[in-house]
Amino acid sequence: ASGASAATLNVGPGETFTTINSAINAANAGDTINVSFGVYNESVFVNKSLTLVGVGEKPTLTGNGANFILKVENTNSVVLDNFEINGGDANSFEYGVLVNLSGSQSSPVELKNLKIKNIWNNGANAVGVESGSFIVMHDNTLNFFHKNGVRFVNSKGAVYNNTITGDTVDGSNR
Repeated sequence: ASGASAATLNVGPGETFTTINSAINAANAGDTINVSFGVYNESVFVNKSLTLVGVGEKPTLTGNGANFILKVENTNSVVLDNFEINGGDANSFEYGVLVNLSGSQSSPVELKNLKIKNIWNNGANAVGVESGSFIVMHDNTLNFFHKNGVRFVNSKGAVYNNTITGDTVDGSNR
């Protein structure tokens, strides 16, 4: 509702929402979604201005049924904070995180305190920033991906204070 203050929605066992996508669908622009520690076997789709925060130890997103684990599309002012995005040993994900048609210099998509790993499709990207998007990406760890750590296509952003290393699966060569 217009003029309403932002709400906080909680996701996890025993909470109102047991999936991140159900909380996103119920949320209004400007809301915060707090996600409890656990494994969430879903590909998360963010299409409104939201803050998603992993509470305490990083919750793990493993993806399901899409070519991405987490996608931000057609929106600005999104914050993703404190998650592990993990495709596992064998997967067909093209993106750990895909930011498409989203963010601007004044209202960026912010990626922080993320651990993105095991993204293995041929030519896969730990993070893809596409179609005029703008991100601010800091304090993340990206490793165990097939092709690109961070790939910008017709997009801009600030990338600093990250650790990005390449092509092995949790210690064994690919």
